[in-house]
Amino acid sequence: MAGRTFENHYRPLSVRLYNGVARQLERIGWGLNGMTEESILAAARRRTGLAEFQDDDFRVPLRLLIQSFLDDGRLHPFGRMMMRRRLVEFASNRLRIDDNLRRHPEILDEPIRRPLFITGLPRTGTTLLQNLLSLDPASRPLLTWEAFWPSPPTEAGGRRLEPRIKRARALINLTYWLAPRFPVIHPLDPEGPDECVSLTFNTFVSQAFPMMANLTSYEEWLGGLTLDQWTTAYGYYKRQLQLLQWQRNAEHWILKSPMHLAALDALLTVFPDACIVQTHRDPVKAVPSLCSLAATVRAIATNELNPTEIGPKIAATWAAIVEHAGDVRDAAPTHFLDVHYDELIGDPVATAHRIYDHFGYRRSRRMDTAMQDWLARDADKKRTSHRYDLEQFGLDRPTIERLFNGYYQRYGLVPESLSHC
Repeated sequence: MAGRTFENHYRPLSVRLYNGVARQLERIGWGLNGMTEESILAAARRRTGLAEFQDDDFRVPLRLLIQSFLDDGRLHPFGRMMMRRRLVEFASNRLRIDDNLRRHPEILDEPIRRPLFITGLPRTGTTLLQNLLSLDPASRPLLTWEAFWPSPPTEAGGRRLEPRIKRARALINLTYWLAPRFPVIHPLDPEGPDECVSLTFNTFVSQAFPMMANLTSYEEWLGGLTLDQWTTAYGYYKRQLQLLQWQRNAEHWILKSPMHLAALDALLTVFPDACIVQTHRDPVKAVPSLCSLAATVRAIATNELNPTEIGPKIAATWAAIVEHAGDVRDAAPTHFLDVHYDELIGDPVATAHRIYDHFGYRRSRRMDTAMQDWLARDADKKRTSHRYDLEQFGLDRPTIERLFNGYYQRYGLVPESLSHC
């Protein structure tokens, strides 16, 4: 079907040339991209000039992640190089974060009070809701540039001189160059709010890693994690929020990621006063959109991508995730508020008011004015449609409705039209 957001692999000429040269060198035994735990940690230590991690609990997930990239990821040489660089970046982040915490132990005294988490299946309005609630002057949204690199540089400077903003812009431009359809699916603003999933990368325990490549063994390991293991990862996620809050404070955090659905019990263990908004929409719309994003991202690093293999696996994984999330909610109902997509789209400001009133956050006229202005500007933007369908990912409506039957029933969801969005 013409016009789908993900249809064929896109590969810049320079990437194809890199892969050709790298494969020739590999044939004569000159591998370019060694991906081992020790080489990654050594590179991070050289990059940062730091040597000491506070603990070793990240080593097992890092080791398993590396092995899954190598065994399951089907990465081409450029993909291996890129994934290795990303893992070095995450390890470097961890060294810098640990160094900040060691030099400034008062950071761990920062109280994270009543953080507001937005979660839900992708394509259910989480980004719109995050953008609106982040306009509250009393809120503390996580900005893209600080999500990528939570630890500040040693040299202090004003925000406009912040080197992380420039680096974030360059990284986003690189992503758009490698995957030109990416901004249609998930546009990024280096200075705007973004998902807090980036903070989970520094723990090496994240449901988002399988978006980068086929990671069968790593996903199986994630699926078997205990509450204690997830809680350890969320403990490090919290320390990163404390570091960021120490840099710039506000009344409460606005945080957003669909990936929180996979570990709501750990989230509530680490943040016992969390306020959680869960957005909802027919999975027939949400699941193929997530498949389209996964296919677009994975295609950057591999030439071996079959969209019809992606769909059934993602659908089954997320059906299990929302089922587990529902069980967690049953045990802690007062922490949650449901927002349906049609309600949010129909009256975004009223929906924001309902959230604030439900959880007891203070509303202000400045926030209302900012939301109205943002919505007016957003309505004027020209957009390219994000187009996808179930069949291209090996799915159909009966399969989705069967997998997500409990989700439909629990939240009173009505199946939507199969027209594209």
